[in-house]
Amino acid sequence: MHIRPARATDAAGIAAIYEHYVRRSVLTADTDDPPTARDWEQRLEQLAATGYPALVAVEDGTIVGYALLAPWLDKPAFAHTAESSIYLDPHAVGAGLGRQLLARLVDAARDCGIREVIALVADADDHGRASRALHRAAGFQTAGRLQRVGFKRGRSTDVDLLQLSLQPGN
Repeated sequence: MHIRPARATDAAGIAAIYEHYVRRSVLTADTDDPPTARDWEQRLEQLAATGYPALVAVEDGTIVGYALLAPWLDKPAFAHTAESSIYLDPHAVGAGLGRQLLARLVDAARDCGIREVIALVADADDHGRASRALHRAAGFQTAGRLQRVGFKRGRSTDVDLLQLSLQPGN
């Protein structure tokens, strides 16, 4: 397994992984129409142009996971804060890949001047529990809980806010 920066040519693999979570979980805010490969290609290009890292995990030529940072709110005061996203192919869950991807993403965040990393985790299924555990193991702290802010699959969901300070005390 190899982790490297994502390229536009990885968009179809990323789209396939994300589609699984859109259609089968409450982890994403997308409901019925997941972003297409072309949408992902544009997003990856935009992230690269603005300096936000996106990584993929590749095994035997297949994308088996991805992680990226995106702006946390589009306001100048939040320029040093980013939101993380990490998703794995369902067949790759439980093998330590999430830890590796998240560790590399945190390193990339430091390298590009990010001071705070925010993770939003929906709390309604096993995927949410696993994601929370992954982030906590990486040093993220619970910053709060938003109640009933999501509605997907016929039920309301809470969202945990998790935060990792990369420059404590600033």
